[in-house]
Formats: sequence, C-alpha cells, structure tokens
Amino acid sequence: MSWDLNLCLDVWEKTVVPFHYFVKPKPQPTSPPSRSFFAFFSLPVDLQLMVYECCDTPTLFHLMQTSSRTRHAATKLFWENNFDDHWYHCLDYPLFAQEHNTYTIPRHCSEFASKITNIEIDLVRINFLSEADDEACKSTIAKAKDFWVKVEKVFPSVRNVILAGCTPREARPPPPGELDEEYTTIETAVDCAPAHIKAHIAFVAFPNPERDRAPRHTLWKVRSREQPAWQVLDNDWKPTRVFLPNRKWTVSPLGDYKTYNQIYHSVLLESRGLEWLMKESYARYAMHDIIYCPRLDCHETFKQRVLWKQHLSSSDHGRFEIRHQSERNPMLQLFCYKHTPELEKEAIEKRQQRLHTHLIEAEKIERRVGHGWGPPRSEQRRLFEEEFLAQIRKESLYIPKEPGPECMSPDELYLDGLWADFSHSHIYHACSGTGEGHVCYRD
Repeated sequence: MSWDLNLCLDVWEKTVVPFHYFVKPKPQPTSPPSRSFFAFFSLPVDLQLMVYECCDTPTLFHLMQTSSRTRHAATKLFWENNFDDHWYHCLDYPLFAQEHNTYTIPRHCSEFASKITNIEIDLVRINFLSEADDEACKSTIAKAKDFWVKVEKVFPSVRNVILAGCTPREARPPPPGELDEEYTTIETAVDCAPAHIKAHIAFVAFPNPERDRAPRHTLWKVRSREQPAWQVLDNDWKPTRVFLPNRKWTVSPLGDYKTYNQIYHSVLLESRGLEWLMKESYARYAMHDIIYCPRLDCHETFKQRVLWKQHLSSSDHGRFEIRHQSERNPMLQLFCYKHTPELEKEAIEKRQQRLHTHLIEAEKIERRVGHGWGPPRSEQRRLFEEEFLAQIRKESLYIPKEPGPECMSPDELYLDGLWADFSHSHIYHACSGTGEGHVCYRD
C-alpha cells in the first residue's frame, strides 16, 4: 500500500479516493513569481487543445470552473475520462438488488453519475442473480437483464463496467467441461450486458492478516462462448478508485438523516486511512532497524517487518479507534512514531482536526433529527414522520414491492432504521443538560 497522507480505506482495506481528494490540486514546487503573463488564449486553437489533452483529470475539473473560455474543452475531456487507471467506484449495492422491499435512494450526486463512462460496482454478493436465491423463481437471465436495466438507469452514459465484490467460494474458475454455479451465474450476468457496455470482473484475494500486503485484485475478461471462458487481464489490478461525489441535501428530515450518514461514512474512510498511516510510521521511520509496537504500554521491538505485523495481528496491538482516542485508557491512544518527519506529522494532525470538526457537525445534525422527531406517540413525531416518508417516496428510484403478511412494510423498514440511528433514549441522553428546544422543519 502506498504512503499517501490522504489515504482512505474501506472496511476491506481497499484504497479509495473521495472525490474532493481526487480533484484537489497537487502541490507544486515553489518558484519565484513571473513578471510576464502567458497569454494562453493567444495560442492557435489546435495548440490549446493539445495543452488540454495533456492535463490530468483534477486539472481539467478546475479548468471547467475557471473561465467560460476553458469550460467547454475541459468539460468534454473530463467526462471522456480516457485514463485507464481511473475508475469511479460505487458501493451502493441496494441500487441494484433484485427485489426492493424498501425505498432506494442513491447516496451520490445523480447528475454527476449520469455523465460518467467508467464505473466499478461493488456488488458485495452475486447470489442475488442466482435462480436459487429467488422465491419468485425468476431465471438468472431475467434477473441479469433487470440488473443491467438498473445500471443504465443510474449510469445512463456508462460504457465500461467492472463488477467487483462478487468473489465466489472457489478461488479459481472451473476447468473446461466442469460447472460451478457461482461462476456460471457471473458468466450469464456478463453475457447479458448491453452491446454498448463492456463488462469485466474483479475478484479480491485476502491475504493472511499477518502478512504484510493489502488485498490483491485480479481483473478477468469473461466470455462464456470462448475457451477458456475466463481470461486474466491483470493479476494485480490497482486502479485509482474514486468515490462518486455525495449528493447535497437541504435541511429537512430526510436531508439531515442522509447528510448525517454521509458524514459518518466519510469519517470512517478517513479514520481507517489515518490509522494505517500512523501505525505504518513505526516501520517506515524506524531507527537502527528496530521497529517498535505502536501500543504505548508495549515495549516489544522487532528487527523484521513481518514479525512486527504478526505481533500487531496476534496481540490485537494493531487495533485502535482514532475517532475516539481513549480518555479512560491513555495507553490505547495512537500517535505517529516520534521520528516521523514534522511536515508529515503536521499533515496527519490537520486531518485529525478536520475529522473532529466533521464529527461535531454530525452530532449537531444527530441532535437536530432527534429533537425534530420528538417524543413517541406525540403530534410532533407524527408530523415529522409524515414529512420524512413523503420525501422518501418522492426520492426513491423504485417503487418497493408489496411485503409478505409477516414482513415490515417499506415505511416501517425506513422508520425502523431511523429508530436504530436516533433512538429516543440515545438522543436525550446525548443532549441532557443542553436546554435546547425542539427543531421544527415545517413551515
């Protein structure tokens, strides 16, 4: 895993890049200010276009917003996204689930999603396309076609799709002549892709946690009518996975609920990356080839990195929770190694301060939702839930199916999620002694 001070990791230690980091201008070497002004627009148009074509994606993004004269050319190249190693990443699995028993609301900006051409979709599981996983007995082909209809609904301009996260139980495809239901299901899903969409598969292999390497992804080309049907395109696929920008929500019951979840999701990604960087500093900047354990109450030292990693895994000394640095047990706090360069320490500390600010913002929204929700069986709660559910029905991509007689209705499922995140006792415990009044969202 590369040393990147903006590192973000998902729960599987997969490196992902939030959109705001992706388009953040890269620091440039300082140089004395020039007294002459370079008149870019005085160049011939063909030379201007050549300059645009040499720009990376973040530069194009900023040129789109710099001047009306640069916007058209930069916008065209930005959305073409001809960089093979840049893939937008979607982990919003419920968008593509076969049977929707609840409302489905994208977490990303829909306008942005409508223009992208390359997307990696993390499916989590492939079983939802299997015939055996369907009470209605829909065929795998029918379910696969339905899946691609939904993909085009969410990403209407898409041309290249990587299906990730659907790793079968068997690590390798079956040899010719043998069948494996999971691999056959994946082949069917790929074969059903529309003609204008090129689909590939990315499987992840998780190493032994004691080993010093991140999960490895293998990129596969799948064509059931060819032999062999499965062909490796890249044994160690390491694209730049860029999270789609979050949707901006207005202050409202649903808007606050979604914003609250977006903030916490972002904080989790950043926290995992920060934790990795801080632990890694003990090995990266070890003095005299002696690596210390990051736990303050552990005095073990190691000459070999692999032994250090084994120690962190077997002793749980590699587990920290930097979002809530322990006040009860100072020994559980995580700090950068003392020989980490000061500039890097400063950058990491600034990220921690930003995360703390985000958590404070999330807590304010949490209190606002909790107060707005009101006490159980109160008129305030009834009005809040009415507006909350009305917004959900309006924003949902799909109309939920009718539940069975013993199942919760779509409304009940969403309200149950609201209760789980903002239970009355939890909110009032968090707000005890604040003296804050209830927030009313209604005009």
